[in-house]
Amino acid sequence: MKTALRCILAVGCLAVSACGSDTTPATGILTGTVTQSPTCPVEQPGQDCAPRPVAGSVSLRRLGEVVETATLAADGTYSFTVPEGWYTVAVDIGDNPLPSCPDIGVEVHHNETTTADIDCDTGIR
Repeated sequence: MKTALRCILAVGCLAVSACGSDTTPATGILTGTVTQSPTCPVEQPGQDCAPRPVAGSVSLRRLGEVVETATLAADGTYSFTVPEGWYTVAVDIGDNPLPSCPDIGVEVHHNETTTADIDCDTGIR
């Protein structure tokens, strides 16, 4: 009986140490590109009217609180490594009213890369 009890306790101890005290949060990568369009009022042949990168910054909010902020790269890209969970991505272009960029919700998963591209409206019609 004592041997059986020792085996049960040993297995229990191994299970606890395997699940253990690792307090490292499960993280994932959130990346994306922020562009603006339309870029031409009327597209003409040979005219480059492709979406263009936005200058500014992007903030990541969780439960309404800003948890990370990054300056957009020259090509409009951003990247965060954050704990898994739900976030809101918001673009800040300063005091300019345009382009108008929507906030978007995104879920980040452990050991995965999540892409959240944002298309901002330039107001050109």
